[in-house]
Amino acid sequence: EEMARTLEAMDPLIAGERNPSQRTVAMARLKNFRSRLSDFRLQLDAKRQRQLQMEKNSMREALFGNRTSQEAVGELESYQSEWNSLQNASKMAQDSIAQGAFTLESLRSQGSTLRGAQEKLMEIANVLGLSNSLLRVIDRRERGDAMLVYFGMLFTVVFLCFVYWMT
Repeated sequence: EEMARTLEAMDPLIAGERNPSQRTVAMARLKNFRSRLSDFRLQLDAKRQRQLQMEKNSMREALFGNRTSQEAVGELESYQSEWNSLQNASKMAQDSIAQGAFTLESLRSQGSTLRGAQEKLMEIANVLGLSNSLLRVIDRRERGDAMLVYFGMLFTVVFLCFVYWMT
């Protein structure tokens, strides 16, 4: 760039030369310098392009090693299928969590409904004149049944976890 500015600055100086033969020689020299500068720029650009291409090739070699492009494509496809599998697994886990939350809410609703029904039954039993001892036996039996259900659920969960860890 500096050389181009210097050559441009020479134009008015050459035009101001009084001797026509010296002016012609100076113009020829200036034209020769400009052509050599243009050739030098072309060579420099070509060298820069070769250097950039060599850098790209060395980076590609460092990234992919000695693998062929087919191996690299195969590996990328493998990563893509793994990503898709992970996305599907994540979606399935989110669906399972949502279904579990819905089931839990349904169980809570059913529990409150059953509690209300139990209170109504107790009221009816009191109205009918059933004895307190019979009501206590019924209540104890209900608690025993509930404990049996909870221990059954706990046993089932422990058993499923055991089977999962063994496989």
